[in-house]
Amino acid sequence: MQVLTSVDSQIGHLPSQASTSQSDIECGKRLLSGQDNVVLTVSDAPFDGSKPQDLVTLKFGGDVESHLHSLPPQADETARIFEVTVHAVFVITGIRNSKGPEKTRRARHALMSYLQNMYMRPLEERRIFRWLNDPLLVNDIGSISSQWCQTVDGHEQLHRVVNRMSLQQHPLDFDVQPRGSYMTCAKDGNERLIVVIVHDVWSRQPFNTEKSNKSGIIFKNPRNTTAMIDQTSCTSLPDKKIDTFAKLLVLDFFLASIYLQPADFFESLIHPDMPEKALLQFSIHGNPHLQVPLGLFEPRLSSSSKEAFEEIEAAEGILRNIANIKDSIDFVLKCLEYEDGTDRKRAISGPLPQRIREIKELCAERAKNAERALNALNRQLDYLTKRHAIQEAKSIKTLTILASVYLPLSLSASLLGMRSPFKLVASNKKKEEVNTIGTDLLFDFIGLFVTLGSITIFIVQAIKIGLYLKSHGPRLISKKVPDPFSILSYGKKWKFGGTKGKWFKCIRRFSILWICAGFPITLLVIFTVGMLRTAQDAWDTARGMFAVFLTVGGISAILHVFVYWFFLAITISNVVIAGGTGRLGPTTIKHLLGNGFKVSVLTREPSLAKLPSGVEAIAADYTSAETLAPSLMGRGFDAIVIILNRLAYDASLVTMQAAVNAGIYRAIPSFFGVSLDNPEIANMPFMNSKLPVYNDVYEKAAKGDITFTAINTGMFLDWVLDEDIFICLSGKFPTRVADGGDIKMSATAHDDIGKAIAAVLLKPEETKNKLYYINTVVMTQNQVLGYAQEAAPEAEFAVDMVDTKVLVEAAWKRYHEGIRDRVSQRDFVIRASYGMGNGYFPKTDNELNPPVNLKASE
Repeated sequence: MQVLTSVDSQIGHLPSQASTSQSDIECGKRLLSGQDNVVLTVSDAPFDGSKPQDLVTLKFGGDVESHLHSLPPQADETARIFEVTVHAVFVITGIRNSKGPEKTRRARHALMSYLQNMYMRPLEERRIFRWLNDPLLVNDIGSISSQWCQTVDGHEQLHRVVNRMSLQQHPLDFDVQPRGSYMTCAKDGNERLIVVIVHDVWSRQPFNTEKSNKSGIIFKNPRNTTAMIDQTSCTSLPDKKIDTFAKLLVLDFFLASIYLQPADFFESLIHPDMPEKALLQFSIHGNPHLQVPLGLFEPRLSSSSKEAFEEIEAAEGILRNIANIKDSIDFVLKCLEYEDGTDRKRAISGPLPQRIREIKELCAERAKNAERALNALNRQLDYLTKRHAIQEAKSIKTLTILASVYLPLSLSASLLGMRSPFKLVASNKKKEEVNTIGTDLLFDFIGLFVTLGSITIFIVQAIKIGLYLKSHGPRLISKKVPDPFSILSYGKKWKFGGTKGKWFKCIRRFSILWICAGFPITLLVIFTVGMLRTAQDAWDTARGMFAVFLTVGGISAILHVFVYWFFLAITISNVVIAGGTGRLGPTTIKHLLGNGFKVSVLTREPSLAKLPSGVEAIAADYTSAETLAPSLMGRGFDAIVIILNRLAYDASLVTMQAAVNAGIYRAIPSFFGVSLDNPEIANMPFMNSKLPVYNDVYEKAAKGDITFTAINTGMFLDWVLDEDIFICLSGKFPTRVADGGDIKMSATAHDDIGKAIAAVLLKPEETKNKLYYINTVVMTQNQVLGYAQEAAPEAEFAVDMVDTKVLVEAAWKRYHEGIRDRVSQRDFVIRASYGMGNGYFPKTDNELNPPVNLKASE
């Protein structure tokens, strides 16, 4: 009997090449079997958590029992661990030996004899040794708690716990399967533990990286004893009590599950060291047992329904196994955290509490991964089922179409087989009285086919219309009845709505009806004439009817194209302004009137509005879209300009919806001012309220409810100078120079904003659904201060250097304290406008040509 110092010395290296004279099966068998099938290691682990002492590593094949009896006596406060590896080999057929490896029987008996003689108790071998995987590994509370309660001198049927701790590759289909491990722990008095761990396969396992046995890698399966030697196990954190150490041993055994290993543990399988060409063929990471630790949730179900259900069944088995491991670990953790027989938490010191928290999070993550993998499979199965149902529906539809063609053909063929003209069959005169000169059986055949086909088409369409009215009729009627006359006057012009749009729809529907229904009717008439009269009469009728059909169809097509292009040539002439009495109102009205637009203004108090002559003031109620719509409907507005107060964002949303309801073609929303492209600015108070306006405009434009043109102007030049925001020209207080004062800022004068609004409305098609950036000047605070000093040398312009980041932090603090005054608003504006450099537009559309010059003519 040979005594070795390590298990690795007993395991041969994987050959780089298999003999080409042997079959792949033989090569796979040779690579997987190695030199011997069983390895036994014996070690003593102290209860204080220090490194275990390797006593001996035995290779079965000789007098095992005598060498076991030569082991030194077990010291107190230690656990003697017998770790047995029973490598269940594949026979040549690739099927596992169902009777167990016969070569290991003698060794197993020797170990059992040693244990029974040592502890003077009969022990049941099958309770300890299992050489085949269980169909489903399940632990219960009784078997788990027995590991720190049962004794060697107690009942002969010792309880065990199970776990999947190994991966092994099948030599035939190269599939990777998990293999089980079993642990039995029992007390030897009050100072010693006896632990027997049985593995189904070796720790070191060979894996073929291609679908051949010519290359491979060695993968080392997780073992709790390895973690104990590396001092990374939970047993390295004990309190020197035998019960606690037994619980930690069980915990380490469960944590050695292949499903609970970190992702980089499988690095040698995922990223093997192999040629690039061979690497492309390597897909072992797609194995369902590796998806859980790797977090991969992109399964691909097999096209075969049987294999697909097998994959789902395998995923469900993995989920059940992980759930059982998680429950088992949770039970052990509760036993460690709470006093036995009470609900009182035990005081645990040291790093163990942190380790317990990490274990709980790990178990929760892996259970969630297994559930996600199964859900991904189920979702894909649902998709495949739906796709199959759609394909079946298409097949049925195709069969229906073929049947609708086949039935008229078969009936027509049966009539043709009668060899009697249809004229003779349909007449009520005697045969000798019917003139059959000039008749043609071909006309009878095709005519009857066209007749029956037309009847089939009309019946199918009638059924479709009936089903549509049954499902949609009540809703359509309810939409039309409340205001039946509005559809004759209003509508969405860009969708060919309104009164003119009605004419277009009528022409379009007539064209479709004429082409779809007129053609079969023409054929029906022609062949009916041929059937009842003569072939010459049929040809004469065909010339006349086809001439009419083509003439009317051509005129309809020309009218269709003409009206279509007429609607595309959209011009805007009638504009309504929401907020026309505010800061931007006067300049916007001036430039719109100057460019020939008819202008109206929505205002809450028309009697108080001071507007130029020719501008109509319309009372507006911004409470809801329904209350505002009457102010917009029936007035023929082509566009609406929304320049409401910067804080009236709810009113902007109401105005946009009311414009949609009124069928207005173009909207210029309230995008003026500072851009919200920067997330920090978008989250600022007084700024983030504009986000719903932005999103609402884009959503309505995407659905085709309305078109828009947005104009981003930067800061209002007149406002920031008049209100002493950019620099203090009045001298009332020092100018707060932000971040050094050399940050560029784009600003636009009110007058230029009015020009830009008029410019985009002059060319509505070119500016449809676009965002423009304009400015009047690009300036810095230091530049403007310099200009002010040159203009007024005797004046003093005090400055206060500020950091906008500190400024906005203070503003946020006031905001959260409920202080939301103009000072806080101004600090946010300063940070957003020029403190971050976001207020500068490097590229503008000031002189965009083509398609539009934003400097509108006067």
